[in-house]
Amino acid sequence: MVRALVASLPPPPGGLSPRGPRSSRFRQKAASGSSPTSSSAKASLSQGIVRSALTCGAISTIGDILAQAVTRRQPGSDIISEDHVENARATDLKRTARMGIYGTIFYGPFQHIWYGLLDRIWPTKQFNHFLCKLLANQFALGPITLVTSFAWTYTLLNKQDQLAGKLRRDGLPTLQNGWKFWIPAASLNFLLIPLRLRVLFMSLCGVCWTGYLSNQSNAG
Repeated sequence: MVRALVASLPPPPGGLSPRGPRSSRFRQKAASGSSPTSSSAKASLSQGIVRSALTCGAISTIGDILAQAVTRRQPGSDIISEDHVENARATDLKRTARMGIYGTIFYGPFQHIWYGLLDRIWPTKQFNHFLCKLLANQFALGPITLVTSFAWTYTLLNKQDQLAGKLRRDGLPTLQNGWKFWIPAASLNFLLIPLRLRVLFMSLCGVCWTGYLSNQSNAG
């Protein structure tokens, strides 16, 4: 009689019924099914950051080498004078290494994360989204790049006490020249270049800018 009474009672939800453990295992599998996707997304992000770091580091190195070659030429001349031939053959490798490492460990990874963030906040190519990304790029990324580049160079040169004066003297003029160069470049970047290629495109544009920024960072 007791057994019949117990058997007549309804099973607790998700409890002792045969379907309870199975449904629980099914839910566990479903939950674990999201893990590979999450891992894949993290792996993709890591690969993108590494790719951007290496790309930007290489282009920063090339930009600085070209900048040194240009600044060793006589003003207004397309050829190197004989008096400067020996100096022209000597590249300041420490300076080049500084710029290359800066591009690799900071600027490349930061750009990758930055452009991904902008694309999530303003995902369309509508004019208002384009304008917001352009303004954020110039008035947020621009100053960050300028200050970190100057600070990186002056710290490695053991001139930290001169950094504030350097920023007061050269910060705004350098930033204004950057706007003249980067606003057209960033406009093309946001309007025409797919997200996965934006760091590469901006890095290629940055060969010229890196040379200029390197000269400004190492000047006086």
